[in-house]
Amino acid sequence: MIWILPTVTLAAAVESQDLRLWDLDRLGREAFKNSNYNDAELYFRRALDRAEVDKVSNADLVVAVSNLAETLRIKASYDESEKLFDRALKILETGGTADSYRASVLLNLGRLYQETRRYALSEKLFKETLRFTKQKLGPRHPTIAELLLSLGTIYSVSNRNKLAEKTFLEATVFIQRNIGSDNILLAQVLSSLGVSYWKQKKWTRAESMFLQSLDITEHSRGPYDLDMAAILDNLGGFYYTRGNLVEAETTLRRALELRIKVFGPGNLTVALTSVRLAMVLTAQGNYTEARLWYAKSLRTQEQSLGPRTPEVAATLEEFAKLLHQMNNVDEAVAMEARAKTIRTELKYMMRVPTNGVSPR
Repeated sequence: MIWILPTVTLAAAVESQDLRLWDLDRLGREAFKNSNYNDAELYFRRALDRAEVDKVSNADLVVAVSNLAETLRIKASYDESEKLFDRALKILETGGTADSYRASVLLNLGRLYQETRRYALSEKLFKETLRFTKQKLGPRHPTIAELLLSLGTIYSVSNRNKLAEKTFLEATVFIQRNIGSDNILLAQVLSSLGVSYWKQKKWTRAESMFLQSLDITEHSRGPYDLDMAAILDNLGGFYYTRGNLVEAETTLRRALELRIKVFGPGNLTVALTSVRLAMVLTAQGNYTEARLWYAKSLRTQEQSLGPRTPEVAATLEEFAKLLHQMNNVDEAVAMEARAKTIRTELKYMMRVPTNGVSPR
């Protein structure tokens, strides 16, 4: 039975002292599960406040801290999220918690490092956590599958494609043997395997992985789940590189709709999908709408990541191509010059995207 709030505003309810820690935690998890991350953040913030006031056990405090940290990571509020993960690790060092808590916190902290492009640090943490999980929790613990997925993703973004493929295949076998064949984690692995095949130009295998992943996700979560957006985003980019512009546009619009519904228009993932859609629209000759999406995406990337990042450089380059086609030469040249400057500054970074539709 789902606990139901009285008919008052959410903010007022969250502030109510009548909500116990257990209630707040449960409501936060329910909101998180339904991709209502703003609501989840409100519940988890109040849960952490209550946990501190009630002086709960280390185990309960770690849960409260890490739940809020993970919600903020999903929302790309990375600075506060990282501080909370670090706090959770310090609590874990004092004892009184299960090893599974440490594995979970380390996994999500590694994901944060990955999303903030600290790939070497992320890879090191994933490998250490994988060893820890196998030793402390056993060789069949479900967290192993998530770690293999995350580690494979690091190999993929650093263009170690054969190693990425091997790791994703290992994760696939692990999930099928120990968890089951009809779950969202398998769908995520298959989608990532599709990206690996895409980067290796194994076109048929790539499309097959994406479609299998979509089928599993839709069957287990429904057609409007946020995980669908990530798969659709990659599939749309794949169709674009294969010249299937109609399918690419349809697929990317669906991904964009899902992400805007969950995060709002100013989210970084919305911006990255917008770039892909803009590239498709440019190829179709729909320059006016393409320019709109490029401009929105560029603003969001600069606000979320800063003005001198690989993503910003890639978007500037694609935007400049559109402007050349629209005969806006001066503006196009200025964007190309700025992108070149950024890439020069970042030439020693581990990964610099070459365009907005590269597999990711």
